[in-house]
Amino acid sequence: MKPALIRLAADLSAKGEPYVLATVVWRRAPSSGKEGATALITPDRAVRGWIGGACAEPTVVLKLPRDPLLALSDRHPSIVREMALMMGRLTHASPAVNRLRSAIELIYPLLWWWGWEHGLAAYGRPFEPIYATMVLWVVVGGAIAIHVVEALAMHRFNGMEIHAWRPLDSRFRLVSAGRNSNLAILAASLLFRRPDSGFVIIAWSILIGLIFHSVRLAQLTEQQSQRHKITSWLDR
Repeated sequence: MKPALIRLAADLSAKGEPYVLATVVWRRAPSSGKEGATALITPDRAVRGWIGGACAEPTVVLKLPRDPLLALSDRHPSIVREMALMMGRLTHASPAVNRLRSAIELIYPLLWWWGWEHGLAAYGRPFEPIYATMVLWVVVGGAIAIHVVEALAMHRFNGMEIHAWRPLDSRFRLVSAGRNSNLAILAASLLFRRPDSGFVIIAWSILIGLIFHSVRLAQLTEQQSQRHKITSWLDR
């Protein structure tokens, strides 16, 4: 456990404030959490530390809220078994099912973007044809390219998720977590009656994400070429 979490736990204990220490005891790819990763959870469900990405953490803290809070009340450890989807895959499914689900996870967001862009005309906010093609290609092509970069990183660096290399990568993943942030942007744009602007913002966010991932992949490749050991910050 990291020294900062130890100090925080000691401080909370000294004040008599309850908390839960959540520790990853088992994981399966493509979860970004690693065995031994630890986070401190307070009764208000605030999380300090890292137990996984945008799928694993909400499962422990939000989707299964009774388990960590139950540990606060009875002061006994418990195991949270995540039987839900993790990063678009079933943790207990066969490889063939996981490959099919991964393909579906890649395809259906692209259909969302296509449907949203073509629905702008019906809403009364159409793009110019050339501009519409450019924006749609950035969104669809950028999303596919990000998946390719993630797959290349896992293939080159012994299955390590690119989101788990450094704390910066993990934080970026939490902020730019695919559908979650994009749906929030689209919902907000509808509230302001500017679905066209929301789609443009998504195009920019995907482009920024692609640039960030590409730079990190290049840095990882450079580290590997210099014979540096490539490990996740969660394994240290």
